[in-house]
Amino acid sequence: MLSELLCGHGGIIKPPTGVKYTLEDVIAVISYAATSTATSLEAAVSELKRKMPDAALPSADTVFNYLYENDIEDILAFFRRVNAELLALSGIPDGPVDIAVDFHDEGYYGDKNDRG
Repeated sequence: MLSELLCGHGGIIKPPTGVKYTLEDVIAVISYAATSTATSLEAAVSELKRKMPDAALPSADTVFNYLYENDIEDILAFFRRVNAELLALSGIPDGPVDIAVDFHDEGYYGDKNDRG
């Protein structure tokens, strides 16, 4: 599902011409970066290379090159479409909704030793 979403028609990953790595290689790095404690693509690639020293992994620059092949408007349209699909699945009403926000200067203003 992820590869179809990212690489399918209207996805945000379009491989440049003459590429060495497959879309699956690039998605593996992006997925690891998104689901691990790695704070960047560079960190994700370093961790993956440490864990799998014999694996052929694209560098962070290569992954960015795959992403840079896209127009910013295409990327924004992609995220709008994905967000709309996620919102539809969430059950949030399609219209205005009243909400309330309660701001406090102190997060907790009671006695920590009180029961209850």
